[in-house]
Amino acid sequence: MHIEKMTDPIETERLVLFPYTEENLALFNRDLPGFEETYGVVYRGEELDHLLTGYLRKLERELAEDPENALFFTEFLIVLKENDHVIGSIDYKYIPRDGMTEVGYGMNPAYEGHGYMTEALGAFLEFGKAHGIKKVRADTRPDNIRSQNVLKRCGFRFLHADGNLWWEADLEDKGPTLTDAHRKIIDAVIRKARAVCPESLAMISVCGSAATGDVHPKSDLDLMILINDDRGRALAEGFLLDDAGIGYDLYCTTWEMLEALAECPHAHLAKLFDAKPVYIADPAAGKRIDDLRERALSILCSPKRYEKASAAYERAKSSLADCFLADSLDGIRMAAASTICDALYALMLSRGAIFHRGVKRTFEELRALNLPFDPEEAVLRVIRAETPDAIREALVCLMKETEAAIRCPSEREAPTIENLSGTYEEMFSNWHGKMEESAGRGDVYSSFMSLASLEGMIREIGESVSIAEISFMDRFDPDDLTKNLETYNEALAEYLREYQKIGMELHRYENADAFVRAYLADIEQSNRLFGTDPASGKENP
Repeated sequence: MHIEKMTDPIETERLVLFPYTEENLALFNRDLPGFEETYGVVYRGEELDHLLTGYLRKLERELAEDPENALFFTEFLIVLKENDHVIGSIDYKYIPRDGMTEVGYGMNPAYEGHGYMTEALGAFLEFGKAHGIKKVRADTRPDNIRSQNVLKRCGFRFLHADGNLWWEADLEDKGPTLTDAHRKIIDAVIRKARAVCPESLAMISVCGSAATGDVHPKSDLDLMILINDDRGRALAEGFLLDDAGIGYDLYCTTWEMLEALAECPHAHLAKLFDAKPVYIADPAAGKRIDDLRERALSILCSPKRYEKASAAYERAKSSLADCFLADSLDGIRMAAASTICDALYALMLSRGAIFHRGVKRTFEELRALNLPFDPEEAVLRVIRAETPDAIREALVCLMKETEAAIRCPSEREAPTIENLSGTYEEMFSNWHGKMEESAGRGDVYSSFMSLASLEGMIREIGESVSIAEISFMDRFDPDDLTKNLETYNEALAEYLREYQKIGMELHRYENADAFVRAYLADIEQSNRLFGTDPASGKENP
């Protein structure tokens, strides 16, 4: 390898990273053997298919147009020192914006599993930091566990999912922000565990502001004291320090609590994703937490996240009901707080995102989701409302905006015989008789519920099948039940057109005998073909 001919190479223990320049990339694109001879390398990197070769020709033009910023968007080849093989590449995807950019990398699969990419990425991040980059993001496919592990080993933390998983590394992060008092407290927990419950403590990690560096003079210490059994609860303690005017709450986290957290019941999952270990008593604990993290990721990057968002939204609706039922301003505001909390969880989970920082950064994290409305404005309208009616009105607006924002963007199936067969008949069977009876008896409750049930079934079908929107509950008349029966029949006739669009016939018979003949026709045909007795199922002699 002729490292002296390379421009701005980055050298590690086993690797050399060197960038494409306008000149050497022109040589690579036109004369690969000449490139290999010039730099003393053998290309064994990613396959040079038409996509990659097209990208490299485009990169050559970009390097000619902006040589001053080339280091921020050119590719660096990764060369293995032991045999001079080019095994992959790595690059920043664009010139940093406010200190942030993205990183991408690739490697010949034959060289995976040896830590080369982790080594390359670590050095590349240090290179970026030296050139003023503060934060770096990366995305991976949900099934690319190798790449995710590379990112985690290099200090990236999970951000959110949008089909791919997004990660971020803070190059200015110096690790947990611990004061002398914090260190003394951690040391005391370790000493007590060794003396009182040596087998109970699995790990101590720093969470919250001390982990993110977002501290203020009165920040406490948020520890995840992970315990294996109930004896470890002896480590929990709540206390105040008068000299600093800070209160502390040392509580214990069980594996059962983390198991529940991995199911993504809400969006505060920082204990799984952002906790920074400061003491590990059980070496197996880290692997177990990684497994739980993977379980949570599998939810956040799949359609299951919409189920979790919907569950949070349903909790918010329950709290909204409490808000309307409460008869004091105190009760209304307490219910409003619960409604807000779960509505924001629903928004985060629907985007495959979690809260990483404290309550003071809530709206910063929500803004990063590019929601179709401003949640901060909607929430503050609730908080600033002074009367029960104003609070309730603002909450309803927040809930409607949230419901629209968390809706799963699913594609509905085209109507077919398979997905509509029997639905009209079921609607007629379930409620036609009830509607006629309620009109005759003057039963307004039965009329209302039957008509609502019909619309509910049509809506449910419409969630997965692309049928026309059919709504009619706005026409319900509590004083004219005969009119409601007419509305019911009109709705059924409108739905029947969905059958007609796909050429499906209604299963209708003159009487029971006609139905039986049609219903048993297949059996009778089978009898003729195979000679069986329809009564006994035995073969005819």
